[in-house]
Amino acid sequence: MKKVYSILVAFLIVNCTIYFQFNPSYAASSISSPFDAERIQPGFNFAVVGDMGCSSMAQKVINHINNKTPKLILALGDLSYQRSNADCWLNIVSPIESKMKIVLGDHDYESDTLLKQYKSYFNLSQEYYSFNYENVHFIALATEIPFDMKSSQYNFIKNDLEAVSKNPDIKWIIVFSYRPQYSSPTRHPGNADIRAIYHPLFEKYQVDIVLQAHNHNYQRTYPVNYNQVEPSSPVVADNNPKTYEDPVAPLYITVGTGGATLHKFEGRESYVAAQYLGFGFLDISITNNSRNLTGTFYDSSDYTIEDHFTVIK
Repeated sequence: MKKVYSILVAFLIVNCTIYFQFNPSYAASSISSPFDAERIQPGFNFAVVGDMGCSSMAQKVINHINNKTPKLILALGDLSYQRSNADCWLNIVSPIESKMKIVLGDHDYESDTLLKQYKSYFNLSQEYYSFNYENVHFIALATEIPFDMKSSQYNFIKNDLEAVSKNPDIKWIIVFSYRPQYSSPTRHPGNADIRAIYHPLFEKYQVDIVLQAHNHNYQRTYPVNYNQVEPSSPVVADNNPKTYEDPVAPLYITVGTGGATLHKFEGRESYVAAQYLGFGFLDISITNNSRNLTGTFYDSSDYTIEDHFTVIK
């Protein structure tokens, strides 16, 4: 019998109903379809937000996130702004908490009781960790505990990046953290120590996006390289405002817009492609068989789109 396709399809027509029978015995290597080279990924979206608290606006932001049905939610620290008990915040996020991964901010260390509650609730043995979701590798960088080159955290992240760089199934690497490495002038400057240690490491292992909070506003840099001469002024690798093809440097994105009182801007750095003062969240979609990453920042006060960008590989 002549083999036309690698999968034998038998059509049985009974009472005008068509049945498909697939024979799995043919080897995948014999498939001649143009899609044979890789398994088709259906794509997914995930939400990002930090600096929430227990206000009515935080509730609105969480409801807005839930309406977008993300597969995953990254919470970037300063979760409840409570000193000893996070129940008010946990009640707000209860519709999405099963999808949530967290990092911790300075307010989350207000007491040992509060810290233990977060770690127990989200089953964290360490504040830093990593995981995969489809073709994306996520790394949680903990900025409130030791992160220097002699720390266990640094060794973990370095070894993790080295291992994932050799994994052909991983298409994107995304780091999420609390304290920003870069920022336009506002409440908190970029953290020089974190930047000096981790930006060169992220460049080496081709991290795509670094998510951060602490400043209660939204900011997105161009793809930027570390500047050895003037570290607070990174070198812009691509100054296209919204679309980046195979960038050779990570984008740094601040999303401290979850409900806590906003921090006004006092200017805009030249390496910042977009910034916005308002409450909301960032939605990131992985599509086109994991080749496209598209980010959209939604204002949760009036449901408008305030930033939109695409990275293509």
